[in-house]
Formats: sequence, structure tokens, C-alpha cells
Amino acid sequence: MAGAVGLSNGGGLRLAISLFVIFVLVCFMGIQDLRAHRDRESKNAELDAMFRDLQDARRSHDELQKKASDLNDEKLQLAAVKSNTSTMLIQSERKQQLLGEEKTRLEAALGDKDIQIATLKEQLKELDESEKEVVKLRNHLKALEDQLELFKANTTTGSRQESREEPREEAQKQQGEDLDHGLVAADKAEVGVTEGDADLEATKSEEVDDRKREQLDGEGDKVDEDLDAAKTIQDA
Repeated sequence: MAGAVGLSNGGGLRLAISLFVIFVLVCFMGIQDLRAHRDRESKNAELDAMFRDLQDARRSHDELQKKASDLNDEKLQLAAVKSNTSTMLIQSERKQQLLGEEKTRLEAALGDKDIQIATLKEQLKELDESEKEVVKLRNHLKALEDQLELFKANTTTGSRQESREEPREEAQKQQGEDLDHGLVAADKAEVGVTEGDADLEATKSEEVDDRKREQLDGEGDKVDEDLDAAKTIQDA
């Protein structure tokens, strides 16, 4: 009986040991499972964090791409503005150059106009003096015509005394012919003066022609010669 009890005590010990070992193994496996569960949760948390980081990185990448696209557009716009500015600067320089050339041309033209105005003023002054001379010659010619009329009247009166002044008849006849020639010359001079007046009026409305002025001077000299000849005849 004691042997049976001993045997049962020995079997119970082994059973207890087996149960303890099984308990230890179960606890160890539970601990391992708990550790694995914790590791999985930690890894899941890390993976979630990495996923969120990846999403944040993707959003950041998308934003950066959008900013890069906007910067690209702004760069293109700036390039277009720069090109337009360069074109406008070139056009402005060209306009400035054209304005400078136009200013130079206008200054040259203004200088020429000033010279022409000064020349015309001198010519008008000469024409005024010529007009005064023509008026003077007209007055002189009028006085000469009056003297010729008076001389004709005296000649007519003298013809009534032919019987008493026969020796002077030829001289008076020759003098009358000379006076007639002088009168014709004076008439021609008056015509020349009238034509000269017309030329003077035409010359005032246009630029002065040197040939006309020379012609007027020649006609004035001719009138002076005719007047001197008529005066010489009258004095004789």
C-alpha cells in the first residue's frame, strides 16, 4: 500500500511537473504572442505613420509641381514681357533717331528760310528804292512832257513869223524834229516805266528774278539817257 502511495506520489509529481511545464510553455507562448502583437501594432503604427508621411510627401510633391508649373508660366510671361520691352526699346530708339533727323532737317530748313527771308527783305528794299526811282522818273517825264507841249506851242507861234525869221527856219525845223524824236523816246521810256511797274508788282508776289531787275535797271538807264537827250534838245 505504501508502494502504491509512493507510486501515486511519484506520478502526481510528474503530473505536476508536466502541468508546470505546460503552464510555463503556455505563459511563454502567451508572452511571445503578446510581444508579437505589440510588435505588429508598433509596426502597424509605423506603417500608418509612413503612409501618412507618404501622403504628406505626395501632397507636397503635387503642391511643388503646381508651384513649378506656376513658376514656369510666370517665367514664360516674364520672357514675353522682356521680349516686348526689348521691341519697344528698339522702336523707341528708332523713333528717337528719326526725331533727331527730323529736328536736324527742320533746323536746316529754318536756317535756309531765315536766309531766304533776309534775302527777300533786301530785295524788297531794293524794289522799294526802284519804285521811288520810277516815281521820280515819272515826275521828271511829266515835267518834260509839259515843257515839250510848251515848246510846241512856242514853235507854232514862231511859224507865224516865218517871213521875218527865215534864217532860223532850218534850225527850228531841225530842233522840232529832234524834239519829236525826244518825245517818242520819252513815250517809249514811259512805256518802259509802266512795264517796269507791272514787273515790280509781279516780282512782289513771287521771288525776285535777277534778270527782271537787270532789265528794269537797263530801262531806267535808258529813261535817264532819253531824259538827258530831251533836256539837251530843250536847252539848245
